[in-house]
Amino acid sequence: MKILVTGCSGFIGRPITRQLLDSGHEVLGISRQESGFTDPGFHACLCDFTCWGLLDGAARSFQPEAFIHAAWHQTHDYSEPACRINLMAGLNLFQFAFSLPSIRQVVGLGSCLEHEPKSTWFTWCKNALREAGHLHSETSGKGFRWLRVFYAYGPDQRPAALIPSLLATARAGRPLECAHPDRACDFVHVSDVATAAIRATLVEDPAALDFDCGSAQPRRLRDVMDCVQAAWEGRAEEPPVTQGLAADLSPPSERLGWSPRISLSNGISELIEKP
Repeated sequence: MKILVTGCSGFIGRPITRQLLDSGHEVLGISRQESGFTDPGFHACLCDFTCWGLLDGAARSFQPEAFIHAAWHQTHDYSEPACRINLMAGLNLFQFAFSLPSIRQVVGLGSCLEHEPKSTWFTWCKNALREAGHLHSETSGKGFRWLRVFYAYGPDQRPAALIPSLLATARAGRPLECAHPDRACDFVHVSDVATAAIRATLVEDPAALDFDCGSAQPRRLRDVMDCVQAAWEGRAEEPPVTQGLAADLSPPSERLGWSPRISLSNGISELIEKP
């Protein structure tokens, strides 16, 4: 299958692209920087996805059958100006993808923060893109999938994120700490997120479907710190599950045949073995 992927060099886009290529699919990867992929099935388009002229020509020439939007312009900037830029660029991408005859499926990555009662510019942007995808799906008859990704972690995550920062602290021999130890988060390995996105892409269905992508097991951050410390010391210690916002895994299990495979303790241990 020929699949267009934005953000192919990013934290989530990279494992999506890697898994697609390993499965024999052909990928046109959109990225602002060199991705490092040398597979014969990989085609690079070096541009920001807001630069529509460059992307449009490359995509039309490639004739993708599916589209996965995994990019975010101005990484980790969730201010109003950045969210407006991402929303307008995302709307342009969806308009293009649903209008291109070769594309049958469109997949977008959302966030678990969409479940929070308090709206932010980031959730406003994500919800608007999701609703646009649903409208395009209804009028075009093409499939649309929206994955609300919970707290992803894994290789190539930014150093300032929680788990990489805890590992760096353990490596330095300092006591582990975080600002909100009693906060509960549902962590999911980025490899499992990539698998979910690919399953959503490959399951042909003209419906517009929303899925949570998490572990359904919220953990207090103080327990996550204990898990990191145990892993650093060579012990396996799975944090206890607590109350908190958690992914509903029934829809992705039933419609995609997907559930997460990597436990938090194993995922952290792998990061220590392969930093």
